[in-house]
Amino acid sequence: MPWSTSPQTTAAASAVALVVERIRYLVTNAHAVHHASLLELQKPSDDLKCLARVLCQGPDCDLALLELVEEAPGFWEGVEPLSLSEDLCHLNDRVRVCGFPVGGENISITEGIVSRVEMQPYRHGLGSLLAIQIDAAINPGNSGGPALDAQGRCVGVAFQSLQDADNIGYLIPAEVLRHFLSGYRRCGGYAGFGHHGFAWQPLDNRALREAVLRQNGAGVAGLAGGVLVKRIEPTSPANELLKEQDVLLSIAGRPISTGGTVHFRRGERIAFPYITSQRCPYDTVECEVLRDSKVGTMLVGHEADVEWGDLFEERSPVCLAEPWLRNIRSFQDEEVVVLSCVFASALTAGLTHFMNRRLHRCNGVQVRNLQHLAELLDTATTSTIWFALDDDDVIALPTEQARATTRLVLETNLIPAARCLPTPK
Repeated sequence: MPWSTSPQTTAAASAVALVVERIRYLVTNAHAVHHASLLELQKPSDDLKCLARVLCQGPDCDLALLELVEEAPGFWEGVEPLSLSEDLCHLNDRVRVCGFPVGGENISITEGIVSRVEMQPYRHGLGSLLAIQIDAAINPGNSGGPALDAQGRCVGVAFQSLQDADNIGYLIPAEVLRHFLSGYRRCGGYAGFGHHGFAWQPLDNRALREAVLRQNGAGVAGLAGGVLVKRIEPTSPANELLKEQDVLLSIAGRPISTGGTVHFRRGERIAFPYITSQRCPYDTVECEVLRDSKVGTMLVGHEADVEWGDLFEERSPVCLAEPWLRNIRSFQDEEVVVLSCVFASALTAGLTHFMNRRLHRCNGVQVRNLQHLAELLDTATTSTIWFALDDDDVIALPTEQARATTRLVLETNLIPAARCLPTPK
């Protein structure tokens, strides 16, 4: 927001040096470097700060790769990269969390035990991925720091804690780290995590389950598990194969219970989206589906989740949170276009109360994305430009006067350009 008069702020986080397949990486959390204009690295044993940049950022897994802008002499001296653990933590395993939390400047090491391993929502991203819950405190500044097992291997990276609870923190497991790094090696950027692309409902209720099975022509006692496919994202690869009211029976050969879980480890179960999260976008996974009294097997593709800001669902207006929560696009290039604010001017007097409103149409045409809106404004030949917002509110501005006022508003608020859009492919 170039018109903001708020002062610049700084933040500190932790990072970890890793070696995977004989390649050295420097990893931290994505939320620690999100929107950063300047990054500096400092070793705990050195006052020298070195400039760094983000090499790759994964918003949904909250991980980022860093590299030095210029190789600083001696920076890597005495730094021994950690190796990633090949095993996923088990309950009651003891771990040590290293980092630089608030309260001091020297490195801090806390110890705790693993209390839970399951799918958890990642606050920085949209979806849920595997996470390790521990009882060691994770405070601001710990983000990006490693968690070590008894052999000194990195079992995960600290990234968030549970609010309004004591000593409940979460680690990004080594399994997720390895997926992130292997994707970067394979494609030179962020590869992402698979997503099943449909909404589902448990069939724990006996009456509902029997009704759904009868609707699909199956015997009530014939099948012991499965969940109901209730909605499919129009742009998801699953849309070509699945249908609403299908019953998903198994995925990747693992039977799905009526509660939506599959076998995980000995004596443990986990939500079935864990299977798709282990794959990359547009990989395929074999699914067993009940439809019209027939049980069929199909290969369903995945697509990636998208990033939204921290705590967006808690703080945003309903009109903006609703498409985020549903996570459904009506067409491939659809974007939610938002009127964030109206700058004060003689032309906009009486309109400055409009803030954070979704823009639906411009001159009667549905706005597909921000690039499309720019094209509609550039080619407008009518004397008045009409904007249709959510809640049926409208804004009307005289076309030529609006264009002239735009130039004045830019100068007044020290904004160098009216737009900064990517070049269309």
